[in-house]
Amino acid sequence: MSNPIQIPAHHFIGSGKHPWLIIGRVPGDDDDTGYLILADDEGQAQQVFVKAIHADADNCDDTRADLLERYNVDHFITNSQMLA
Repeated sequence: MSNPIQIPAHHFIGSGKHPWLIIGRVPGDDDDTGYLILADDEGQAQQVFVKAIHADADNCDDTRADLLERYNVDHFITNSQMLA
């Protein structure tokens, strides 16, 4: 059995009761991005993630609308996991 590690709170984005690891990307990007997120539930964690990846990509509402038109989605989530 492995020893658990503690991750300092300053490594997380968001606010909530539970730590999450969310991984995904913006359509058209070849590389996944992962964030450690504090959230009350998985839906909230994923919302924080989506907001963060679009902010990092400097995507405005028009760009997100273009992604929706072209790919039928404006983000991909490849992993969504609550951490113990």
